[in-house]
Amino acid sequence: MSLQALQAKKEKLLIKRDKLNEQLKAITSQIEAEELATIRNILKQENMSVEEAGKLLRGKKEE
Repeated sequence: MSLQALQAKKEKLLIKRDKLNEQLKAITSQIEAEELATIRNILKQENMSVEEAGKLLRGKKEE
């Protein structure tokens, strides 16, 4: 394979990698948003604010 062909292949792979990284970022952001929504729903069910939950968690970490 010629050097030019290898460079072209490398460029295509770099572009593909960049596209996959962008997709991964989007998926990760979506998952994080869904997890936060789930946590907020649980807190609502428990009638607890995010601040109260944070204080509770910080208190447990110190134990």
